[in-house]
Amino acid sequence: MDEKPTKEMIADQLKDLIIKTSSTSIAKESLNENTKLIEDLGFDSVSIINLVIIIEERFGIQIDDETLSLSIIGLFKNLIECVWSKLEVVDIC
Repeated sequence: MDEKPTKEMIADQLKDLIIKTSSTSIAKESLNENTKLIEDLGFDSVSIINLVIIIEERFGIQIDDETLSLSIIGLFKNLIECVWSKLEVVDIC
Protein backbone atom coordinates (compact mmCIF):
# COMPACT_ATOMS: atom_id res chain seq x y z
CA MET A 1 0.00 0.00 0.00
CA ASP A 2 1.34 3.46 -0.92
CA GLU A 3 1.78 5.85 1.96
CA LYS A 4 -0.31 9.00 1.58
CA PRO A 5 1.68 12.21 1.66
CA THR A 6 1.26 14.46 4.66
CA LYS A 7 0.36 18.12 4.32
CA GLU A 8 3.95 18.94 5.24
CA MET A 9 5.22 16.75 2.40
CA ILE A 10 2.80 18.41 -0.01
CA ALA A 11 3.84 21.87 1.19
CA ASP A 12 7.51 21.03 0.71
CA GLN A 13 6.92 19.74 -2.81
CA LEU A 14 4.78 22.77 -3.66
CA LYS A 15 7.55 25.08 -2.47
CA ASP A 16 9.95 23.36 -4.86
CA LEU A 17 7.47 23.75 -7.72
CA ILE A 18 6.87 27.42 -6.92
CA ILE A 19 10.62 28.08 -6.90
CA LYS A 20 10.99 26.20 -10.18
CA THR A 21 8.13 28.15 -11.81
CA SER A 22 9.04 31.60 -10.53
CA SER A 23 10.84 34.05 -12.77
CA THR A 24 12.58 35.51 -9.72
CA SER A 25 14.86 34.00 -7.12
CA ILE A 26 12.92 32.75 -4.08
CA ALA A 27 14.42 31.29 -0.92
CA LYS A 28 12.54 28.15 0.11
CA GLU A 29 12.55 29.20 3.76
CA SER A 30 10.82 32.47 2.83
CA LEU A 31 7.69 30.59 1.70
CA ASN A 32 5.07 30.10 4.40
CA GLU A 33 1.32 29.48 4.61
CA ASN A 34 0.56 33.20 4.32
CA THR A 35 2.68 33.78 1.21
CA LYS A 36 0.64 35.33 -1.61
CA LEU A 37 1.77 34.16 -5.01
CA ILE A 38 0.92 37.38 -6.82
CA GLU A 39 1.54 40.09 -4.24
CA ASP A 40 4.55 38.54 -2.48
CA LEU A 41 6.20 36.54 -5.27
CA GLY A 42 5.23 38.54 -8.36
CA PHE A 43 3.43 35.70 -10.16
CA ASP A 44 1.29 36.78 -13.10
CA SER A 45 -1.53 34.90 -14.82
CA VAL A 46 0.85 32.98 -17.10
CA SER A 47 3.02 31.95 -14.13
CA ILE A 48 -0.07 30.79 -12.23
CA ILE A 49 -1.27 28.70 -15.18
CA ASN A 50 2.20 27.14 -15.59
CA LEU A 51 2.32 26.38 -11.88
CA VAL A 52 -1.11 24.71 -11.96
CA ILE A 53 -0.10 22.56 -14.92
CA ILE A 54 3.09 21.46 -13.15
CA ILE A 55 1.14 20.74 -9.94
CA GLU A 56 -1.42 18.67 -11.84
CA GLU A 57 1.32 16.65 -13.52
CA ARG A 58 3.37 16.18 -10.35
CA PHE A 59 0.49 15.07 -8.15
CA GLY A 60 -1.66 13.39 -10.81
CA ILE A 61 -4.66 15.59 -10.02
CA GLN A 62 -6.98 17.85 -11.99
CA ILE A 63 -7.82 21.34 -10.76
CA ASP A 64 -11.04 22.32 -12.50
CA ASP A 65 -10.98 25.54 -14.52
CA GLU A 66 -14.32 26.60 -13.05
CA THR A 67 -12.94 26.55 -9.53
CA LEU A 68 -9.49 27.85 -10.39
CA SER A 69 -9.47 31.20 -8.66
CA LEU A 70 -7.07 33.41 -6.79
CA SER A 71 -8.88 32.56 -3.57
CA ILE A 72 -7.78 28.95 -4.06
CA ILE A 73 -4.33 29.36 -5.53
CA GLY A 74 -3.41 32.92 -4.59
CA LEU A 75 -2.46 32.02 -1.03
CA PHE A 76 0.04 29.24 -0.36
CA LYS A 77 -2.04 27.82 2.50
CA ASN A 78 -5.05 27.46 0.18
CA LEU A 79 -2.92 25.84 -2.50
CA ILE A 80 -1.77 23.22 0.00
CA GLU A 81 -5.38 22.54 1.01
CA CYS A 82 -6.45 22.31 -2.63
CA VAL A 83 -3.83 19.69 -3.48
CA TRP A 84 -4.47 17.84 -0.21
CA SER A 85 -8.20 17.70 -0.95
CA LYS A 86 -7.61 16.34 -4.44
CA LEU A 87 -5.34 13.63 -3.10
CA GLU A 88 -7.85 12.77 -0.38
CA VAL A 89 -10.71 12.81 -2.91
CA VAL A 90 -12.46 15.59 -1.04
CA ASP A 91 -13.43 18.07 -3.71
CA ILE A 92 -12.94 21.61 -2.34
CA CYS A 93 -11.30 23.02 -5.48
